Amino acid sequence: MVGLVADSPSLQLSPVKGERANTGDNSHKPPPPPPLHFHPEKIMKIEKIETFFVSRYLVCRITTDDGTQGVGESCYWGYPKAAEQTIHGVAGALIGMDPGDIEHIWNYIWRYNSNFRGNSIGGAVSAIDMALWDIKGKRLQAPVWDLLGGKVRQKVRAIDQGLDVSSPEAAAAGAKKSQEAGFTALKFTPMPRNWPEISYSDMLKKG
Repeated sequence: MVGLVADSPSLQLSPVKGERANTGDNSHKPPPPPPLHFHPEKIMKIEKIETFFVSRYLVCRITTDDGTQGVGESCYWGYPKAAEQTIHGVAGALIGMDPGDIEHIWNYIWRYNSNFRGNSIGGAVSAIDMALWDIKGKRLQAPVWDLLGGKVRQKVRAIDQGLDVSSPEAAAAGAKKSQEAGFTALKFTPMPRNWPEISYSDMLKKG
């Protein structure tokens, strides 16, 4: 049998598979690894990272050097200002990075000052990660769900939110309106709107 190793000037055909020919050249080195970035077009760079609130929800907007923008939400609505400060804390380190390296940036943020982790870091990662995928989708002109592997199902059952539960009558009227709009499911908190300010014992009394 004859062995052949390609892309190496110091390796030739040999009578035994995989055996190296004796050329007297011991300087053979493996080919270098492929570059970290491989893009058919110019590599983008993160130029600006901003945060703002929509109601109580924290939104992150990332702008690249060519003006492409991506938007993501932190999903940490309990203490969104903590996630906001975390985003600003890592933003300086992310400026200049390639927004296409989403996994690298995800791990970089998660390990940044890695002695402590928690929900604020998770919320920051969430917002930045979504914004980077938004940029990638715009860059490749493809929906993000397609880039993530395509459809999981052909349709999704939707729920209606924001039901007025100030009284049983208001809740019933709102549910009827949602049903007429085509919804088959509701999500709501069956407690007064100021329930976080009410003690557990007082809530039981109102119950």
